Amino acid sequence: MKVLFTYRTLTGNTKKVIEAMYDEIQVEKEIKPWNEIESLEGYNINFIGFPIEAMGPSPQTKEWLAEHVDGKRIALVITHGSPDDTQPLQEWLQKCRDAAVGAEIVGLFHCRGDMSEQLIDGMLQSGNPQFVEWAKQAKEAPRGFPDASALNKARTFAQDTINQLS
Repeated sequence: MKVLFTYRTLTGNTKKVIEAMYDEIQVEKEIKPWNEIESLEGYNINFIGFPIEAMGPSPQTKEWLAEHVDGKRIALVITHGSPDDTQPLQEWLQKCRDAAVGAEIVGLFHCRGDMSEQLIDGMLQSGNPQFVEWAKQAKEAPRGFPDASALNKARTFAQDTINQLS
């Protein structure tokens, strides 16, 4: 089995999760950021990591997925700045699934990551009442995400996904 772990990260959160998954599995594997990927050909599964931006995948993420995932077996690895019980989170994750047009999605892992101060400040100044509220919550939230528990769950997800396909 040959596995690719690839990611786009803004704050380092997604990279940290992908690296934890990569370190866990014991098969032929590669890890590369998106900008080093020409094709997903030749891999049995591709773990594809990216952050939620503005309540779903960014335009850049949608474009990358449209270019690379059609006909491929993938597992989505998504980071976000919201607690897991945030009401619209499932809708945002569905938008991420929907962006992977034509792919065989064999799993989705998501976890909270720390939001950058720059993003929080931008949300506070956005004029959008919902963004302002979320930014205030983010400023008051504990830091240190993804935490050890999330990284352990990520490792388990990666190993379980590989085991399912073996």
